[in-house]
Amino acid sequence: GRLRAQKGAAQANYAAAALDYAFARQSLAATTAKSWFVAVQASRLLALSEQAVAIYGELLNVSQIRQRAGKVSEFDVIQAQAAFDGAQANLQDAQNSLAGSKRNLELLLGRYPAAEIALSAQSATLPIAVSGSVPLSLLSRRPDLLAAEQQVRSAFRTLEASKLALLPDFSFKLEVGRFSDNVISLLDLNPWMGHAAIGMQIPIYEGGALIAQINIADAQEQAAVAGYGSVVLSAFNEVESSLANEYHLSRSLVYVDQGVFSLAQAVALAKDRYQAGASDMQSVLQLQTSELNGQADAINLRYSLLANRVGLNLALGGSFDNQPVVPAALLSTLNQ
Repeated sequence: GRLRAQKGAAQANYAAAALDYAFARQSLAATTAKSWFVAVQASRLLALSEQAVAIYGELLNVSQIRQRAGKVSEFDVIQAQAAFDGAQANLQDAQNSLAGSKRNLELLLGRYPAAEIALSAQSATLPIAVSGSVPLSLLSRRPDLLAAEQQVRSAFRTLEASKLALLPDFSFKLEVGRFSDNVISLLDLNPWMGHAAIGMQIPIYEGGALIAQINIADAQEQAAVAGYGSVVLSAFNEVESSLANEYHLSRSLVYVDQGVFSLAQAVALAKDRYQAGASDMQSVLQLQTSELNGQADAINLRYSLLANRVGLNLALGGSFDNQPVVPAALLSTLNQ
């Protein structure tokens, strides 16, 4: 009984380690996917910054032409110049951010962080959200939950083995061989011999070590059960938080896109009014800055949604490749 319990504990420990590895593998894939999206997001923000430099440069040029024509004061030129300089500074920040995100991605891919990795253009259309309608399926899909379950099983088997150590230990020994005495060999005699023995060991006094070992194993079992509950609750919290983020980010993106569309129309009208002398440069710059900020918010929201969907897929125990999250061979051992 004790050997069987020790074997069960060892098998559960092995399964827990293998499941932890499986979950770490998927977590690394999720982190890499998020880093890829961060890099693409930074590239799109860089393109927006370059667009802002061109827009403010054009406004600066228009204000200078109108100032030379005597239609506006130098104040308009100064405002346009300040906006242009700010756009140039933001462009430097965007370039540095893109280089940093590329280096982080290269490190995850095991490459030298030279910020040279090529990024493909991403479509503005978001993929379909991951379904999270059955969160209870987490208990049979997520490797970290299965690993925590195996740790509980290992602790239970260890406690069982510790209790069985108080019982007498019976052993049976059988030896079979031939006599190897030189004299018998000279007489051309080499008969078989056999010996069997039955032994029993009774734990009498070990200074309370066996009882202490039982108490330790019992505490470890309670800790494993509490740890399992904590892991389960954390997993459900990840799913619920990701689903809530999906809802609110999606709704925010709708409103931001509508705001950007309205601001684009307002900017076009403000520029026409400025050319006609019916508006000042400050109004144009304020609307233009709001539109560019809205476009940046839309980009950030789209890639926040993508990152959230990656996290939701991981939280639901989904796979990031064509292989199952838990290998079939390992899954068969769990069902034994």
